[in-house]
Amino acid sequence: MAILHDTGHLYGCHGTTRVPPGSGWLPVTCGYHWRNADPGCAGCMNIDKKEESMDDKAIRLIAEQCGYKIEEVTPEKILEGDLLMDSLDMLELVMVLEDEFVIEIDDAEVEAVKTVGDVIALVKRISSK
Repeated sequence: MAILHDTGHLYGCHGTTRVPPGSGWLPVTCGYHWRNADPGCAGCMNIDKKEESMDDKAIRLIAEQCGYKIEEVTPEKILEGDLLMDSLDMLELVMVLEDEFVIEIDDAEVEAVKTVGDVIALVKRISSK
């Protein structure tokens, strides 16, 4: 979420962007795209979003981790093939998922994950325990 600080700086997902004083612009985007929201930017799309479904949150996290637009990440996408994730990317994704959903994911469970849909199913299964 973007926050307009009293110094005129807009803090968001891409760092800090200077908002010209008196410009009339309000913090309606992520901070990087402060003039026009970018529908592919996870930060822009979460401004004033009240609640995100577990599926949408997992897809958003995967998109952010891999550097893709949210609409490019669908449940049938293969992590290593379509999204070009390697073992380090998977490790980082697991850490992000564990932090975001407050869960613990075993290494054996990660090895069985092949698609975005598998990630969503895994997070749902572990969260429901």
